[in-house]
Amino acid sequence: MRIIHVSHSNKFGGAATYVDRVITSHMSINLDNMLLASTLKDSSYRSYVISSSGQKNINYIKAKLAQTVDSKIKNLEMSRIHTHKSPNLIGAVKASELNRDPGEIIHFYWINGGLISLRQIEKISKPIVWTMLDMWPFLGSEHYLTDLNNLRYVDGYRKSNKPVSSKGIDVCKIVWKLKIKHYNKFFLVAPSKWLADEAKKSALFFEQHVEIIPPAIDANIFKPIEKSVARSFFGLKKEDFIIGYLGGTSIRKGWNFIKDLCNYHDSNSNWQFLLGGASKESFIKDCKLKDNINFIGRLYNDDQLVKFYSSIDVLLVPSIAEAYGLVAQEAQTMGIPVIVFENTGAEDTVVHGLSGLVCKERNVKSLKLAIENLCSVEESKKIINANISRQRAIDEWSFNTIGSKYLNLYEKITS
Repeated sequence: MRIIHVSHSNKFGGAATYVDRVITSHMSINLDNMLLASTLKDSSYRSYVISSSGQKNINYIKAKLAQTVDSKIKNLEMSRIHTHKSPNLIGAVKASELNRDPGEIIHFYWINGGLISLRQIEKISKPIVWTMLDMWPFLGSEHYLTDLNNLRYVDGYRKSNKPVSSKGIDVCKIVWKLKIKHYNKFFLVAPSKWLADEAKKSALFFEQHVEIIPPAIDANIFKPIEKSVARSFFGLKKEDFIIGYLGGTSIRKGWNFIKDLCNYHDSNSNWQFLLGGASKESFIKDCKLKDNINFIGRLYNDDQLVKFYSSIDVLLVPSIAEAYGLVAQEAQTMGIPVIVFENTGAEDTVVHGLSGLVCKERNVKSLKLAIENLCSVEESKKIINANISRQRAIDEWSFNTIGSKYLNLYEKITS
């Protein structure tokens, strides 16, 4: 069976990592794969910029032009709220290219950044599986909603419920209406129950079936190394309790909670914070520099991530909206406990009381209490079993296991 994967990149960011791991899971069960993307890294599978035909440089220019034009359109909203949006009014991939390929299934992921326009989607004649990596497929042009009172995706995008923060053209409404008009029939996949439930609440995918398939992970790469070695890499003391965080200064990923926790007046004296996902300058612009805070910037490869996870005692993933949480999955694969908030996709990664803790209340006090429980020797023995946590990752998230789940879905679609 031949699968045509369509995603913006397999090179930059969490979505790219996700796609790369899904395709690797397909390769583990001998599926034939091809990726069309705007930006590529060297890979062990066939991958092309925009098209398998034409000159690579010209295709790259087309992709960048489409990305630039599409990104300018969102500015017409003149919104005071800065959140990532993708209109997808302009795209470089053509449906005719996908229809000509002998592949049996088209597999969408993160199809934004000028990759494919909404108008082209309805012209695709083959079955489309869509693994949703954020909320964009069922919103307007937004990728996530951090305003929990914003229910436009449920009620429909209308003039009456347009946010007062948007003073210009309602691009979100235009995009939503284009989705209604040009969406094809999709076979939906979500990495978490939370994202599946949100999709099924939406006016676009109301009560539609959503398959839940988490991403795969290589436990041979994500395995712990000696803690003292890892800590020396970051200049950390072996006796300190190290609290890790990789969400940068993103409000959606819980930076406000982390910032307050770092400055909490009653924090334990041996707590040290190891903050990543953004530059040191970005962090200190928004946070008072204290002796208990260490900055590591962005981590760009698996080797750096393994050193990071091996050096910490707990990872905080306090996102308020998250499709899944690759970092939470990676940490638990290495036997590192993870603390998350309830009612996000990151909750799916954690077995409460075994591989981490799920906080029911979204506040700094609940995070602090969870960390204190982990600091207690007696409590941590009850809460976390690193060996069981890692074995769960090997059993449930292996490439072969995840690849087989996708194959079962493909066979249902094509039978």
